[in-house]
Amino acid sequence: MKNNKTKHMVDFQSLNRTDPIARDFWAYGAASIAMTWMKATPGNEYVIEGLENLPREPAIVAMNHSHMFDFLALRAPLLFKGHTFVSWVKARNYRSPAMAAFLARTGNVPICSRGYIIAADYFELFGERMGEDEYRSLRDHVDTGVELPPGKRYDIIQSRARPMLGWGFNASGMTYRDAIQGVYAGFMQTSMRLTRQGINRGDKVHIYPQGTVASRLTRGRPGVIQAALAFGLPIVTVGVSGAREGYVATTPRPRRNAGKIVVRIGETLHVDRSDFPSDFKPFDHAHERLYDDALMRHTDRVMGSLNALLDEDERLDPTEDVALKKGLKRFF
Repeated sequence: MKNNKTKHMVDFQSLNRTDPIARDFWAYGAASIAMTWMKATPGNEYVIEGLENLPREPAIVAMNHSHMFDFLALRAPLLFKGHTFVSWVKARNYRSPAMAAFLARTGNVPICSRGYIIAADYFELFGERMGEDEYRSLRDHVDTGVELPPGKRYDIIQSRARPMLGWGFNASGMTYRDAIQGVYAGFMQTSMRLTRQGINRGDKVHIYPQGTVASRLTRGRPGVIQAALAFGLPIVTVGVSGAREGYVATTPRPRRNAGKIVVRIGETLHVDRSDFPSDFKPFDHAHERLYDDALMRHTDRVMGSLNALLDEDERLDPTEDVALKKGLKRFF
């Protein structure tokens, strides 16, 4: 049975309307509320270590992601110290109109992953969320060209013309696989254009290189390296410990007697451009696959630096799956 409940989805039109520059009233208002709330909640302590490591000029700030609102620990206090940010936020976080309105006014850019595009296109086409098996089949097809299983819906997905999040898909002129890659490339080009507006005004780019909320650090994804290459910026690692205990459930409300939230600002890392050709295209599917080893080598270096900044119980444990959002929940 179809679920026709409307979901707010990021498409080309809404992405192009995004203003990446934070409005002072909203930014300072939200930061003031967050800091006042934190200080007024008994049994909490907030500490920043290594502030002298944070450059005044733009940089990529790579931070772990242990709570939905852990960005408050980074952005709220540092705003009052003259550091402004534009954050990369997963498109799924814009599904709530209220949250979308807040994000649109506080200096954020939606990032639409391939997983989000596949899932959102399916929802747009059939009016309901796909299953995990369907997602895996479609994702493998898009990533590696594996043939799709037989079935009516797979036939529709490959043949029916549709808006596809405002990009447009005409099956007579392209394959479904090429269309998804085209949508992703278009989304990322737009997101990078918006991000550059923030960089041009002096903002730092806040990115979660692990890609999903997790109780401990997980292995990183190469988007952080591609962003550094695209913008020509260094990467500063920032570890936030205590956030998962510091807030009530998935809200921005500080928890009583939660203890200490520590923000540790680490070293500045530079990506060696000589590992990539002069014509390297960030977020291009073919180039990502061709230079995967180099991208992951640099990503692992960033994650190693970030790992060293965290409390022991939040550091990477490669033997344990600690992601709080898995499968489709990561995207949609």
